[in-house]
Amino acid sequence: MKFITQLFQFCKRIAASGVRDTHDSESRRKIYLLNTFFSTGIICLFGLGSVAFYQKAYLLGFADLAIASVLLSLLFYLRHSGNQVFCSYASAAIINIFYCFLFITGGVNGTAFVWLYTYPIMTLFLLGLFWGTIATLVLFSFTLFVLTNDLFTPSIDLYSFSFAVRYIPSFLIILGFTFFIEKSRSNAQAALVKEQDKLEYRVAERTKELVEANKQLQEEIEDRKKAEKERNQLQGELLRAQKMEVLGRLAGGVAHDLNNVLSGIVSYPDFLLLDLPDDSHLRGPLETIKNSGERAAAIVQDLLTLARRGVTVKKPLSLNGILHEYCASPEYTQLCALHPDISVVLDLD
Repeated sequence: MKFITQLFQFCKRIAASGVRDTHDSESRRKIYLLNTFFSTGIICLFGLGSVAFYQKAYLLGFADLAIASVLLSLLFYLRHSGNQVFCSYASAAIINIFYCFLFITGGVNGTAFVWLYTYPIMTLFLLGLFWGTIATLVLFSFTLFVLTNDLFTPSIDLYSFSFAVRYIPSFLIILGFTFFIEKSRSNAQAALVKEQDKLEYRVAERTKELVEANKQLQEEIEDRKKAEKERNQLQGELLRAQKMEVLGRLAGGVAHDLNNVLSGIVSYPDFLLLDLPDDSHLRGPLETIKNSGERAAAIVQDLLTLARRGVTVKKPLSLNGILHEYCASPEYTQLCALHPDISVVLDLD
């Protein structure tokens, strides 16, 4: 069993010898056929040549060995070059000449003609319908010429009339059957190639559609990411606006409460100042209380503006007046008391 498996693998390697990655399916088929024909022909010719030498048919033996050597050379050439076109035409021409030689000589006991029936099968499968038929008809025309001369020349007695009657139609029948078989195979191959082209076209179209769909999907994903980013940004802005609204409400509520408290601080010093004489030592502290209340009321007004409930008042300010006012405030006096080693000098425009 192991020997049979190894023999099968060896025959498979011989049949695929010369196949290249660049060869199409038709070229691969012809290379397989060539290797099969070459291997079979070499074995048969070497064997028949040996038998011919044993039977003392030296011319036939030399011819068999010569053709076997040529086929062996073509086998090695095909293995190293992969040129199946040259090998196909070369082998068809060499076998044609050899079969013509066999038909003229008749072989051993006039039986060499049987090898001619293999020629249509080999040539039509290797050369195609047109050139295979032409090569076969060349061989057939030559055999008809030999038969005609044989039958009408008394000195040549190689083939009989009954042989000619049987040989001519049998050869043509084999040629016809081989022609229709190869034609059916060629039509099937052409239909298969056409169907394969259609399939490849549909695959290409489908691939194009998938690429476009993938591109659109990527664009939709990018748009969704962009929309999601904008939505998150808008949610953040809305959240900040809501926080500001809450702060505004809080500031408005605090401002109103402070207004209620500051109303007494601002108004009552005025009433007290009306009843005090101008030289009273309480007038200064009361005015300070009043000014502090007014500044606090201004701050409350800013809170109301922040809460969008107050009335914004715009007026020109004197920076020098603001600085003089601050330097006369209790806050400034307390700050100077806390830092006696620091002196402030005003140098205003």
